[in-house]
Amino acid sequence: VMSFPDDGPGPFPVAVVLHGAHAFCSGPQARQWPCPDGTEVPNHEGLAYLTDALARRGFVAIAPGLNAEYALSGGGPAPGRITAAVVERDLMALATGQPSLGVPRSAVDTRRVVLVGHSRGGAIASELGRPDSALSSRFPIGGVVLIAPSPDTVDPSRLADVPAAIVIGTCDSDTGVSGGAFLTDALTTSRRSPVGLVLMEGATHNAVNDRLPAEENLPGRPGCSDGQRLSARAQQDRLAATVPELARAVSGETAVGVGASVFDRQRADDIVGDGLRVVHIDTSAERTALLPDLTATGAGDRLSVGFATTWCPAGRYSPYSRPGTDRCHRSELDDLVGSPSSLAMAWDAPGATFTTPVPLTAEGSTLVVRAFVDPFDVRITTEPVMLQVNGIRPDGGIWAVAVTLPIPVLGAPFPPLGARRGAVLWSEHRIVVGATIIGLAVTVRSPAQGTIQLVGLEAVRAPA
Repeated sequence: VMSFPDDGPGPFPVAVVLHGAHAFCSGPQARQWPCPDGTEVPNHEGLAYLTDALARRGFVAIAPGLNAEYALSGGGPAPGRITAAVVERDLMALATGQPSLGVPRSAVDTRRVVLVGHSRGGAIASELGRPDSALSSRFPIGGVVLIAPSPDTVDPSRLADVPAAIVIGTCDSDTGVSGGAFLTDALTTSRRSPVGLVLMEGATHNAVNDRLPAEENLPGRPGCSDGQRLSARAQQDRLAATVPELARAVSGETAVGVGASVFDRQRADDIVGDGLRVVHIDTSAERTALLPDLTATGAGDRLSVGFATTWCPAGRYSPYSRPGTDRCHRSELDDLVGSPSSLAMAWDAPGATFTTPVPLTAEGSTLVVRAFVDPFDVRITTEPVMLQVNGIRPDGGIWAVAVTLPIPVLGAPFPPLGARRGAVLWSEHRIVVGATIIGLAVTVRSPAQGTIQLVGLEAVRAPA
């Protein structure tokens, strides 16, 4: 499938859209390869609405058929090997102006390429975007957009070090929210490029590709019952509006809407609106990760008053399945987006304070606080958690700012014990420091009891 912009002579950047691993053939032999004559399913055609949308936003967009990739290499040791060859062939045809395409060579800029992938195609886009991949050696990849990526065949820590945007649906019964691992691994991976995530309320897995049947056994989360989740058409319309802007953002083009927000360093907090939630990790500035240091030294236990603190490893969340027991795992939070490590902090009265020294942080620097409020903690009502963040100056004085941590759940409002599942993501807060500080003191102002998980704490140096 190829879609070409209507406006202007170009040259236009290229977006390559990679479909996922779906049935190769129609009929009872769905996984036979090669398919019996006339039975191969053109899975790439199910993403033609995305190539059209990308073309309307200035990309030459192609969607190759990749059934051979999934039939022959599948989850083997070299995912993407066949896809790399297919995409290189198509990009070479565009670069040389192959007459059968009907696209003049001058209209295409194959030095600007974005990979957009769905499901396993998203994981392969991550792999092929790496500078050392077979594809990037011929056609450098400027950015990747991963839609419901499947981390089962590609190590999320190998996310390409190019600008990356990840889209996850809250009602996905296939890969669920496991694609969040691509974002959370970026928290601990040394990289130069930013990563952003868009959580799309009510979105399912199969509706991304209009050739796929509706999903069965949809998760029992808030907002996922019949009449609440997005219809296939509504989801495709939302993706058609969102994905091209994300593609423009990762490629360095001017984007609008959610694309303009996904790497916005000036944003004070993650964005929730129009059924979307956006959070990003900005790696464009020098930053010092504070949380690993304070947990490695045991500072969490020594420097808190009124808090019970526990270091929870990746994939283990939320203290107190029952108060005082099993501090780091709760089954109802298995659908948390991503699996970062966290410092679990529980309090039984307002005024609990956590204090830690930090490296000398100059005025104008930014503190990045990522924290997760447990929406299923019976001691937290629907009111947000209010924190007071005090910066301790070298002279012993205090610089203070208030921070609000909402309960970060998408879906219909529900009381703490009224629902058991929800797609949850930590909140990110960026606080510009108003004075040179050498320490931090975080105090709970309200509610009276509750738990939070501190996922990340970083100091970003002030611009010169």
